[in-house]
Amino acid sequence: MKELEDQHRGAMTLVDRALAARRTGDYRTAEGLFRQAFDAERAVAEAMAPDVDFEPTRSVLLRSAATLALDCDDWREAERLVAVALSGSPPEEIAEELRDVLEQAHFQRHLQLRGVELAPGEYQMSLSGAAVGHGFARVDHVYGRAKTVSAMVRRTAERQAGYPYRDHPRLPGSIQEGCHLYVAAPRAASVSVTVRVGVPGGQLDLFGDAGRGVEAMDEVMTCIALANAGEMSELGTRIADDAYGRNFIGLTRSLAPDGREVSQVGLTSRGPGGLRTVSLTRTRRQIGSTEAREGGDRGEGATEEVLGKLLYADATHPSERVRIVPIEGRVGAVEVHVPKGMLTDIVGPLWNKVVRAQCHRLRNRLLLDDIEAVESPS
Repeated sequence: MKELEDQHRGAMTLVDRALAARRTGDYRTAEGLFRQAFDAERAVAEAMAPDVDFEPTRSVLLRSAATLALDCDDWREAERLVAVALSGSPPEEIAEELRDVLEQAHFQRHLQLRGVELAPGEYQMSLSGAAVGHGFARVDHVYGRAKTVSAMVRRTAERQAGYPYRDHPRLPGSIQEGCHLYVAAPRAASVSVTVRVGVPGGQLDLFGDAGRGVEAMDEVMTCIALANAGEMSELGTRIADDAYGRNFIGLTRSLAPDGREVSQVGLTSRGPGGLRTVSLTRTRRQIGSTEAREGGDRGEGATEEVLGKLLYADATHPSERVRIVPIEGRVGAVEVHVPKGMLTDIVGPLWNKVVRAQCHRLRNRLLLDDIEAVESPS
């Protein structure tokens, strides 16, 4: 037993090293370390598997090994390990976690290209959830998220090129042309579409500079993975500019599953290191801000929520602001000040819709933290 415990601790040490390598962008090293950790943890789990009464240790180890199989892109092995665990009598809480791993394994299969050849500058987006059927999903679930990823790539490319953040930037024509969005016909899976950021045929890459769009997409996927892992401090270090940081976090929340109709959003792209996949499973409310931004200007007031119709926006004032007409309660429009980085890409698409705005008060002003469209009350 002590030998198995030592082997398990060794596997967890390898996982820590793999995560550290992945955070720094050293994916080749991370891949090798995850594989070593998986092999070690699988050996421990399979040694415990015959003892079906040794719970919860048995199912915890099998769940750990199955999760590491996902990190190694070995979906079939993840399915097998979950099946072994569920064949026993795991505690209900762990059984639910095992089913979540199984759902992720199934979804990862949909992220695979299945005969579709992605060119540099293209990505495949896949959705799964209760509102997603075999090849069918609501248009706003699919194309709204495709537009969100397009905005993420454009803003990331601007940041990498050294442009200061501007809500309405005046950029060279090649940049504007290179940011157009082209979507291929959807394919039956969970629901999968291929998207190109650029122009048909790929004769003009983002910013008119070959490879720039590919690098931006690769960076977007790295940052999404950090947000989904809850590594907000690392994300804040990677995106040092506050406005770009707010913009990326807001767009990631828009991309995220709602937990009801859409449970997972996945991306597959061809980057500098080859094919990459990332799965976004956190809902928008589970995606926080970075520690630096949470501590900087939060103010003394508690969080306030405003529910109403977004009917006014002013981008000419030094402090950009919107007005929301409440559905009920307060009389008159509520003025909300919008921090830099949120007006065009986050707030703009919600014009004339019923929204829920999460705000905090600072020196008698309401400052926007997050905003989302909601179903209009009957």
